[in-house]
Amino acid sequence: MSTDTVISVPTNGQPILSDTTDAMPTSPPDYSSSNSNDTNLSEIPSDVNGGSQDFGETRLKRIKHFVDDLNKASQYIVAPRQIYSNIIALVVHWDESISDRPHIGKNAQDLCKLLEDEYGFDVGSGPFKIPEERAQSKFVHELIARQNKLGGKKAEKNLSILYYGGHAELKDNLPVWRSRQSGHRNGTLKWHECQTYLEDFESDIVMIFDCCYGGSMIDQTFDRNFNRNCEILMASAEKKKASGLKNFSFTAAVVDALREEGKERQGCDMRRLHVILSNKSTGLKVYPYYAWLSRPMGPSIRLTSMRPSHNASDSKFPRTPPRPLAESDARVLMKVTFEDPTENPDERKQEFEGFLQWRPGNLLEVQWGAGKEQEVMMHGFFKTESSSAIISMPMELWDSLPQRAAYEFLSVIRSGDQRMDILKPETSCMRCQRRCDTCRHSDSER
Repeated sequence: MSTDTVISVPTNGQPILSDTTDAMPTSPPDYSSSNSNDTNLSEIPSDVNGGSQDFGETRLKRIKHFVDDLNKASQYIVAPRQIYSNIIALVVHWDESISDRPHIGKNAQDLCKLLEDEYGFDVGSGPFKIPEERAQSKFVHELIARQNKLGGKKAEKNLSILYYGGHAELKDNLPVWRSRQSGHRNGTLKWHECQTYLEDFESDIVMIFDCCYGGSMIDQTFDRNFNRNCEILMASAEKKKASGLKNFSFTAAVVDALREEGKERQGCDMRRLHVILSNKSTGLKVYPYYAWLSRPMGPSIRLTSMRPSHNASDSKFPRTPPRPLAESDARVLMKVTFEDPTENPDERKQEFEGFLQWRPGNLLEVQWGAGKEQEVMMHGFFKTESSSAIISMPMELWDSLPQRAAYEFLSVIRSGDQRMDILKPETSCMRCQRRCDTCRHSDSER
C-alpha cells in the first residue's frame, strides 16, 4: 500500500485523494453503523464500551470501528463545553526557603494572579507554599479545605484546578514531590498517598504539574475512579525529566498561552492548551504530556474566563473556540492494530482500499484547516502478528480519540516522511548545474 495517503475527515463531498492502486472496489463500502453527519453534537454517544467493540481489546476487528472513533473525536472537538459556575484553583509550590528553583515560585505566583485577575477564579489567599515540616498533612489539609468550599453546590457546575511546581521523583515507582534536587533541608511529600482524596471531589478536575515524570503522577491503577471528568497536563511524560530551567519554563508558557487565549477567546480548553504548548515557537525543550483520566471520553474541560469580555459584542461566554482545531506544527504518529480475518486473508486489504478510495460519506465533516499539518495521513500498512497501520494526525484529534488498547502512541513529529525527500530524484540543468526547479533556463535551453 502506498505511503503518505490522506485517509480521513473530509472537508467536502469529493472522493479522497489517494495514490492509484489496482483492483479498487467499484462501489463504496457500507459504514451504516458509523456515526452520521447529522449527529447532534450536544448529544454525543458516550457508551463506555465503544458500542461494537470493547476498549480493552488489543486489535480492532473492522476499520469501521476506527471510523467511529474518528467521528467521536471530531465531535468532541467541536461540541459545546460545560460552563462552570464555581471554579476553585489551588496553586502549590515549595516555600522559597527550602527550594532550589526560586523561579518556579515566581511563575506559580504569576499563574495564580492570572487565574484570579483575568479569569476570575477563586484562588483563596494565593499560592500555598509547602513547608518543610509536616508537608504532607498541611498540604492535605489545604486540599480538603479548598474542596469543601464547593460543598452543597451542583457537581456538574464545579471545577477544581490543582497546580504543582517543583521537583518530583519516582521512589519504588511511586511519585514523590521534593523541594530540592539534592542536599540538606530537602522537603518531601508522598504525592501517591494524596491521590485518593481526589476520588471524593464533587467537581471536574484539572491538574497542571510542572515537574519531572509528569505522566507518572497518576497511578494507572487509580485512574477511572474520579466522580467526574479529569484531565491532566504535565511538563513531562511518564518516566521523563522536565527541563526545570528558567528559560524553558513550562509554567511560564502556560501563563502566556492562557493570557493570550483569554484575550482572544475568553478561555482555552485543555486539549487546545496542550497543542499550543507543543508548538516549537514556545521554546520548550520537553514535550508536554496530556491525558484524559475518566470514562467515557468526552469534550475537553474548558477554562472559561468569568470576567466580562473586552472583545466580544455581548457578555455571553463562548461555549466553543471559534476554530475547531488549534494550529500546530506538532503531530502525533500512532499505530493502529487490526485483527486479521480468519476466512479471507485479503479482506483487510480490500477494506482499506475501499476506505481510501471512497472516504465514507458519513464521516463528520470538519474543516481542519489548510496544509498537511491538519490532515490525517497513513504512512504504512504492515503485516505483523496481525496487521498494523502507521498513521499520523493532528495532536488535538489524537487527544480526543477514544482510548483503546489497539491504539499506540509512537512519537510527536514535526515533519512528513523525510525519507521521501531524500529518495526524490533531483534533475540538474546541463548549462548551470542547478536543480531544474531553481535555475532560470527553459526546458529547450537545458
